[in-house]
Amino acid sequence: MAQESTSQEAQDICPANTVCLWTGNDFNNEQWQWSPGNGYRDLPDYLQDNVGSFIAKADCVFIADGERRTVHNGDYRRGYGHDIGGRMDAITTS
Repeated sequence: MAQESTSQEAQDICPANTVCLWTGNDFNNEQWQWSPGNGYRDLPDYLQDNVGSFIAKADCVFIADGERRTVHNGDYRRGYGHDIGGRMDAITTS
């Protein structure tokens, strides 16, 4: 039950039409927000190869070493560093 509560709290702190990225697992540590109107963006230095978790409230594409991963509104991951988050360096519109 605590995990559902934490997920709902994180969902509440990520604004609509935004993708929120955190350096830590479970939506902790430093956060950065992107929205589709921003277009292509390199991640800030502290997030390069260091996305620990995310919440997507908009469609986007994560980019890592030439790999592109489509993410949809409503997707989230509590632990993402072992996946593309550990190599991610940019985000763009889908």
